[in-house]
Amino acid sequence: MLKHVKKETRGFTRVRFSTKAEVEVNGAMLHGDVVDMSMSGIYMRSHAKVMVGDTCEVRIMLGNDAPMVMHALGHVARCDGDGFAVNFSGFYCDSDTCLKQVILHAVDNPKAVEEEIRKGPKLSVISPDNSVYL
Repeated sequence: MLKHVKKETRGFTRVRFSTKAEVEVNGAMLHGDVVDMSMSGIYMRSHAKVMVGDTCEVRIMLGNDAPMVMHALGHVARCDGDGFAVNFSGFYCDSDTCLKQVILHAVDNPKAVEEEIRKGPKLSVISPDNSVYL
């Protein structure tokens, strides 16, 4: 009997990572728990009603007392009964560097993931004055 193997289509390694996040979408601020993330997006547990394609602004909190915040723009890529996934389209300031460090710390083979990030698609960086550059 042949077993169907689904080809992995993600561009970046996804890691399990539990932290709080805020996602602003359609004028509403949604609060939830990040389940996993990669350099290209997050999956957040939430019962909020969002639609695939909705544009959003994501803030991922690292730490509790005075959290460091990773800040990105993106769009809702997938929804299910437990939450939704956001694909990033750009990062504010050094958020991409911070996200990279978190992911490298969480994986078994950081060298392979560094290579994946180096070769993978580059997302834009958004400066504080909202201009976009690569």
